[in-house]
Amino acid sequence: MAILSAASPLLVIADAASPNPFGGYVAEILRGEGLHLFDQLDRSAWMSGADPAGALSSHSAVILAEMALSADQQQLLRDYVRTGGVLIAARPDRGLSDVFGIEPAGERPQRTLQYFGVDPLLAPGRGVAHGALQYHGAASNYALQGATALAYFYANGDMPSENPAVTTHAFGQGTAIALAFDPAKSVVLSRQGNPAWANTEGDGIAQYRPHDFFTRTDGRTWYDPQRMAVPHADELQRLVANVLIDAHQNPLPRMWYLPGRHKSLLVNTGDGEDNFGAQFDAVLNDAASYGGKFSVYLRDSGVANTTAAKEAEWRAAGHEVGVHMYADGLEGPGAAAYMDYAYSRIVGAVQSKFGHPARTARSHTIDWTGWVDMARIEADHGTQLDANYYHYLNGAVVDPLAANGYFTGSGLPQRLIDEEGRLLDVYQAATQWPDEWFADNGFTAQQAIDVMTGMFEAAETSGYYSAFVANIHPVRYYGPDVTYAWTQAIWQYCQQRGIPMWSAEMLLDFVLARAGSTFENLQYADHGFQFDFVAGASGFDLTLMIPVDWDDLQLQQVLVDDVPAELFVETIKGVDYGMFTPRADQAHIAAIYQRPLTADFNEDGRVDSADLDQWQTDFGIGPSADADADGDADGADFLAWQRRFGASGVVAATVVPEPGSGLLASVLLCVIAPRLDRGIRVIRGSVV
Repeated sequence: MAILSAASPLLVIADAASPNPFGGYVAEILRGEGLHLFDQLDRSAWMSGADPAGALSSHSAVILAEMALSADQQQLLRDYVRTGGVLIAARPDRGLSDVFGIEPAGERPQRTLQYFGVDPLLAPGRGVAHGALQYHGAASNYALQGATALAYFYANGDMPSENPAVTTHAFGQGTAIALAFDPAKSVVLSRQGNPAWANTEGDGIAQYRPHDFFTRTDGRTWYDPQRMAVPHADELQRLVANVLIDAHQNPLPRMWYLPGRHKSLLVNTGDGEDNFGAQFDAVLNDAASYGGKFSVYLRDSGVANTTAAKEAEWRAAGHEVGVHMYADGLEGPGAAAYMDYAYSRIVGAVQSKFGHPARTARSHTIDWTGWVDMARIEADHGTQLDANYYHYLNGAVVDPLAANGYFTGSGLPQRLIDEEGRLLDVYQAATQWPDEWFADNGFTAQQAIDVMTGMFEAAETSGYYSAFVANIHPVRYYGPDVTYAWTQAIWQYCQQRGIPMWSAEMLLDFVLARAGSTFENLQYADHGFQFDFVAGASGFDLTLMIPVDWDDLQLQQVLVDDVPAELFVETIKGVDYGMFTPRADQAHIAAIYQRPLTADFNEDGRVDSADLDQWQTDFGIGPSADADADGDADGADFLAWQRRFGASGVVAATVVPEPGSGLLASVLLCVIAPRLDRGIRVIRGSVV
């Protein structure tokens, strides 16, 4: 059995000198999608290396950020694809038009609201949200010259155009995929808003805050209020992952987005305002009674008037104390120096009195400065998760009952990036459910509950996987508005459905553990692959995903340190995966594949009496009715037909590995569920 080493099959090439500073964010997209097996080079390092061609050929797929290329660089990439490589490029240099099978046909006009949509009949788009999806940034029109369109631009929010947004093309022995806009830039701008609107009032609500990057007082919005229920940036990332997985010759292991196999979780936070000490006990104890944890964000007075013993009591119960900085009314342009002082003052007080940094934060009145200057201040003082992207829209401009969802286009944390293209060591976690949004806009408790449960249900059924952040002010929780009622109902909802209820610090710890995890020593063989998994930290239920399909092979078994894994088969964004959660921090993983065996002898998609007729015809003389792949049609094949009678013709089967393979172990292999059965639980050789 041939063994091919591919320690890091993916290579990301960015260009620090590009006019587009966000191309390198594609690496953060890969991390967000759990595709950790990549190397990263700047174009200058790639070309100044000893062997630029070898740098490409040692990777099976190259993801190229938007950049202009020299003739020599074009030829290196052309040769790479011709000899079997996969090249994915954002707005590729027109000198590679032959490789991508497209002809540039001008630039598309840039608008505040721009859309594209996937072809739902083709593999990469099957599980991605259908209809119009938003993108941001410049885009090109292409004429197809041999390429196939995987997605199309929309003329407006309702009407698809004939202009391809994503294309794929077979060139030589390889595949070239072009995106007519830069997905990295689009994700950044969707999540962080328009940098050109920084330090200006935008939403008509007093005080400068991140939401001002997403709207203008003249009615323009960076998001489509009618389509806010879809996390557009996340769906674009899912499309990029699907395109890569579909084009890549070998299966790529991934990490799941959330702990275990959860598709959503709730993050309880509460801005302390003027409260302190025992005044928080009731809300913390109520959250704990449902199995939840809570983040308390203290103002300066809250820190001063809360005893170290009380804070230690909260932390011992699993809750978090972060900061709720107030810069004495200074914000926006020119306020960075004073905001840095105010932030330093409060985090220093937390460190001095309670003995730990403020790891997560939300500012009082959502104080902000610059595009990401406030986030940089947080990072400089040890804060690693920001909750200031806050869903408090202008209810006089939008319909509050309709404008709920993902104004940043995302339900999951990822790192922020500055205007220069530098990643910041602070994660953005948008606050989707502020109590004051509901109360100030006249929501009844049931209307607020309907918004939240609807988003939970969409996470489960539509694949909008999310860590939903709520702001539950203690002063409102104890007050006369609807906050107490909806909070109790949502805690009960989560408790009944097993949805985790975390503090923001717990979310941060999970995100860091996931981001710090590695896949090492990847090796492919004829019927499987193996790698070493190293968790970024212990105790976070980090779940791995192995694609079920590999050309004409199907996943039969996953071994974790030579022991059959407890395997769950699920369809994630149109792709079938075997999912499992290693219990050890370090583990050797082996994925074993085999051609699916079937009793559908006449290949009509059903196992029925016609297949028995075929078996009778072939008995003893031919291999057509050979369910067990032993080269003939015999009694064992009849028993296979009998077991499968009336079922789909597609079924996986028991496999015995080739002896002598360094990949496989001498164990009995379990039978996985038929591919048309979803969510089947496979436990050590039996289907449950």
